[in-house]
Amino acid sequence: MPKKTFKVITPSRAEWGERAEEIIESGAVNFFTDGSHVNETSSAGYYCEEPQLRGSVALDTNTSVFQAEIAAISLGIQELV
Repeated sequence: MPKKTFKVITPSRAEWGERAEEIIESGAVNFFTDGSHVNETSSAGYYCEEPQLRGSVALDTNTSVFQAEIAAISLGIQELV
């Protein structure tokens, strides 16, 4: 199996707005994730424009925002690989 290389970048919102074309490498797969907890509801989701991947899942009401964020990352990676 070929070795996959991954690069994680976390620019600020301002950097995305100012330098998005510099930040995104040619041929790169850009993946966006979100985990949230509002009132008694927690959820996780991911989105990738190319290849077209997206998904979301409701989580247990005791899930923290951090756990939801990790779930979103995990779900996205599982879908990608």
